[in-house]
Amino acid sequence: MEEDSAADMFNTASRTTEDDSELRKQQRRQINRESAKRSRYREKISMLCEYGKSMSDT
Repeated sequence: MEEDSAADMFNTASRTTEDDSELRKQQRRQINRESAKRSRYREKISMLCEYGKSMSDT
């Protein structure tokens, strides 16, 4: 009986660790998506600023 209980506890702990790992992986992906989006916006803003400067020089 004790062996079954210990095995159950180990399996539960393993599943919890896997769930936590998956959750962290999803959070990292979300953070990376948001970071990439900000990077694209910065690039567009930079291009618009350069365009504005070139238009004001003419």
